[in-house]
Amino acid sequence: DIHLSHVAQHVWFGFYGPIDTAVVEVSAIREDGTLVPSTSVGNNKTWLDLADKVIIEVNRRQPIGLDGMHDIYYGTALPPDRKPIPLVRPGDRFGEPYLRCDPDKVVAVVETDAPDRIGRFSPPDEVSTRIAGHLVEFFRHEIRAGRLGEHLLPLQSGVGNIANAVLAGLHAGGFHGLTAFTEVIQDGMLELIGNGTIKMASATSFSLSPEGVDEFVRKVKNKDDGVKLMGFGHRVYKNFDPRSRILKKAVDDVLAQLEKTDPLLDIARELETAALEDDYFVDRKLYPNVDFYSGILLRAIGIPLEMFTVMFAIGRMPGWIANWKEINEDPKGRIYRPRQVYVGPTDVKWRPRDER
Repeated sequence: DIHLSHVAQHVWFGFYGPIDTAVVEVSAIREDGTLVPSTSVGNNKTWLDLADKVIIEVNRRQPIGLDGMHDIYYGTALPPDRKPIPLVRPGDRFGEPYLRCDPDKVVAVVETDAPDRIGRFSPPDEVSTRIAGHLVEFFRHEIRAGRLGEHLLPLQSGVGNIANAVLAGLHAGGFHGLTAFTEVIQDGMLELIGNGTIKMASATSFSLSPEGVDEFVRKVKNKDDGVKLMGFGHRVYKNFDPRSRILKKAVDDVLAQLEKTDPLLDIARELETAALEDDYFVDRKLYPNVDFYSGILLRAIGIPLEMFTVMFAIGRMPGWIANWKEINEDPKGRIYRPRQVYVGPTDVKWRPRDER
């Protein structure tokens, strides 16, 4: 039983004979023919390079935000021409964001809409916790001796109860700003990234379990955790935000027309259901507001995350300008949120500017 990381070079050495057909999952095919990898990269480059025939599986359940997130290295070679891979830190990027594939190899492109088969490890047992404690104490000893810095060296983390126990022990031990190489970024690693224990992690795959959503909601309800569930509740709309009903329908319609599914939308809906059925949120009337769905809608139509604030601002500018004008013309100069009922004409026909 060899480790997965050794399989690719064994295939290149010819240990397993020729590769007849490879089925490779991707999240998208770009116009130039390159492939956007999915949440699992693994040895896909090797299969695409060496297989005689390739079946490309485009999984619509994969997040569109994966585009540009990967780092595929195309500088490998067989001995005696092999050179060291210039990877020094988990944050280093030295490859390409996309996979290449000879179009002549492609015998089929199939579409799927399948979630990852994701499980979750059980909590660390006593033995794993004690092993973790010994390793954490060793790190502290090396820091005191001056052989390690306070941020340690880049960690190499596998998966399983012992690895998870060590990661949890690092957080409990007060470590922060660490970096890590790991096979899979799972719930535990994401938690450490969120609390600042780890600032950068590099992996071959990424997955979040359904249980992770439940854990997130639990943390929202505990004020001491400092986690906030954004997009629920509103200062003015004390009950259900009426705009969110309209925008929710718009999101459903757009995704249906685009024939696109998005795991983030699935997570959002799970959060919505969990929150609306939980007494904590119901008693506090924390219902989804318009911002809960607007981000999903912008993502669905391809607006980059860094432009979300710009898009939000464009629609609000007329109101902001009117409010600014009203406040500046008020001698008292009070800052307030206007609450007014419009009583003017409602059936007004638009006339071109040159006819006014």
